[in-house]
Amino acid sequence: MPHRRLLQNLALSRNVIVHDERATTSQAGQALTLPVWSGNLPVEVTESKINLKFINTSASQNGIEVYVGEFNGVKYSINLLENAIEEVSTWKSLREIGYELDDLEVGIATTATALSQWHEKNKYCSQCGINNEVSDNGWSRICPNQHQVFPRSDPAIICLVTDLTDRALLARRIDWEPGWMSTLAGFVEAGESAEAALAREIKEEAGIEIDVDSIEYLGSQPWPFPHSLMLGYRAIAIDVEISVDMSEIVEAAWFSRAEFTQACQSGALKLPPPVSIASRLIQDWYQAELEPAWFRK
Repeated sequence: MPHRRLLQNLALSRNVIVHDERATTSQAGQALTLPVWSGNLPVEVTESKINLKFINTSASQNGIEVYVGEFNGVKYSINLLENAIEEVSTWKSLREIGYELDDLEVGIATTATALSQWHEKNKYCSQCGINNEVSDNGWSRICPNQHQVFPRSDPAIICLVTDLTDRALLARRIDWEPGWMSTLAGFVEAGESAEAALAREIKEEAGIEIDVDSIEYLGSQPWPFPHSLMLGYRAIAIDVEISVDMSEIVEAAWFSRAEFTQACQSGALKLPPPVSIASRLIQDWYQAELEPAWFRK
C-alpha cells in the first residue's frame, strides 16, 4: 500500500501559541485574556467572520486565571468564569466556531475549552476528598495533603474503513437523528494499543473485521468534549457483512463515491461538522471538497 501523507490543518490542531511552563503569575497578569463561561467562548460576529473577544484584564475576580502562552510577543491567558460578565453579549461553543477561527484563536479556544471542563471536574481530591487548590498558573490542582493532579487527554481512535472496491463504511449512533452518519470511533481501553482498539471497536460496533496490515495513521487532533485526543486512521475491511451492535450503533452502510454524492445531495445523508476529524477522513476518501450543505447543523 502506498504511503499516505498526514492530513494537514486539522481544525483543532492548528495551535501556534508557545506555552512557557516557567511563566509567573505576574506575567499572566500582563496578558490579553479570554473569558470562558460554562465551556462557552466570547465572540464578536460580523457578516463575514467570527472572532474571539479578548479583554485587557481578567474583567472579573470570580474565575480561575490560567496563563496560556505567547505568540509574536503577545501574552495570552484565559479566565474560567463562574458567571457570565456584562462585557460579553455573545457566547459560542468550540464545536460551533472552531472551524472558523484562525490558527492563534483556535489554539487558545481549544485549550480554554479543555481546561474549563477539567477544572470543573477536579475541584476535590480523588484520594482524600479535600478541596483542590489551583496551582502552576492553572495547569494543575493540589490538595493540602500534596496530592497533585494535571489535565489529561484520553486517547480515542477514529477510522474511515473501506472495502476492496474502495467503498466507505459510515454509521449512525443510537442518539443521532436519522441520516446523520460518520466514521467509527471509540476509546482506547486499559492495556490496549491504538491499533488493537481500532480493530476491536470496528468489530464490536459494525461486525466488520479489518486487515490489521492495512491500518494507516493519518493524524490527530484534540477533542475537548470533555477530554479526548482523537487518533485518525484508514483501514481496509476483510469482509463486508455488516452487523451493528444496536447499543451504540443502530445503522451502518457501505457507500461508493457515486452513492455518497447522491445521498448527500438529496439530504438523505448528513455528515459530521468540519470542525471534526471525521469530516476530514471522509473528505480524504472522497478526494474532493465536501459541500457546506452536506454537513449537519
